[in-house]
Amino acid sequence: MNIHNTIIYFSGSLGEERLKILEQLGIKFDRLRSFYEVRKNFHFEKSPAINRFFLDSGAFSAFSKGEQINIDKYIEYIYRYKDKITAYANLDDKSSAEITLQNQRYIEQAGLTPVPVYHFGEEKKYLDYYINNYGYLALGGIAGADTSSDTLYNWCSRIKKIKDIKIHLFGITDFVALKKLSIYSCDSTSWLAGGRFGTIYLDGKLVHKNKLSKQMYEGWKELNDFLKMVDISIIDFLDDKNYRYRDVFNLIQTQKFHKDSKVIKEEQQELFSWQRK
Repeated sequence: MNIHNTIIYFSGSLGEERLKILEQLGIKFDRLRSFYEVRKNFHFEKSPAINRFFLDSGAFSAFSKGEQINIDKYIEYIYRYKDKITAYANLDDKSSAEITLQNQRYIEQAGLTPVPVYHFGEEKKYLDYYINNYGYLALGGIAGADTSSDTLYNWCSRIKKIKDIKIHLFGITDFVALKKLSIYSCDSTSWLAGGRFGTIYLDGKLVHKNKLSKQMYEGWKELNDFLKMVDISIIDFLDDKNYRYRDVFNLIQTQKFHKDSKVIKEEQQELFSWQRK
């Protein structure tokens, strides 16, 4: 598997304005959403622009805020929208690999098949258990950790030498790392850099909007095509208040880099078989 076959799930705050732009352009994308974000109102994002949907428990966000995810509510949410969810992760516990495993079994006993989650730094016996008993494994504890592309490559290679299973990397769409890795899927919020940091993807590299010269954008066909499609000028595109357009452009550029296609129009299909073997 190469970088162009990796499924990229776009996570982070989407918002109605970004979603409206994507719908108007006819862009389809794969989405990751956290149960933690919707735990109170049980909202589910519905849009013709959303293709595959990966549900994460949001345990890391809850942990960082001193909160906990109610596992029974998580199970209830999965069952309510099960026919719309492509894959859903186990409710992991960052402080205890044993509790994470217990949660895996608890959710399975409820009749569901969550993707198991292993965090970098946990005991190897848990990793071995997941590799030997499942066909799809999510690796966490990557974002913000000291995990270079070489480290990730070594981990993924080590796993695949034991068994060729599907791997999901939480919190990474790093172009350099993904060139080296042979993984099934990943996610991150890096496409939102247009709004957060004023950066724009150019051929897999981030360029700050203030360093985008006239010569660069006049010769950049994809950017000019995008500006025509959304009917805004380059001045408006670079304006701080219009960051949502930059975010959407980054999403499209990420898709292009990984899939070699500006607009993904894949039919929904049976994608995963991660049930216990």
